Amino acid sequence: TSLLSFPLSHYFLNGPRTCWFDSTWWELVNEFQSSHCILAGQPGEPPLLTIYNIGVIAMPTLVKAARVARARGQDWNKVECIPADIDLPDKYIFQSIFVCPVSKEEATPENPPMMLTCGHALCRETTKSLAKPDGSFKCPYCPAVSTVDGCLELHL
Repeated sequence: TSLLSFPLSHYFLNGPRTCWFDSTWWELVNEFQSSHCILAGQPGEPPLLTIYNIGVIAMPTLVKAARVARARGQDWNKVECIPADIDLPDKYIFQSIFVCPVSKEEATPENPPMMLTCGHALCRETTKSLAKPDGSFKCPYCPAVSTVDGCLELHL
């Protein structure tokens, strides 16, 4: 098989200058860039486009949830948690990383992030180290008092 029999051989032999305005060349360039990013563990598209695409996928579910909230007399702006799951394609699911703002350590399954009653988050070991003998401690970021047992484990 000769290189000349390859369907896009003229692009490789003559380079992009001879086909500057040819969209096929730029589609090929974008495909190579996207593939490289994916192999490097990064999104295969620009971050703003990723956010836009996720918004487009999520919009019907969010609109429906807003209508349900309005029908129930709830203020959509005061809803703490969206009462619906949004299924995203695998390419839009990223592994979150949490670094404890106090200990500066990355969360692990053995030391997961914990949400305090005030909404701030710290790693489990940090909450234990801040706790008094009765299990209570003051949030390092606000005046709220929490207990180790009252914290909610966050799953990344």
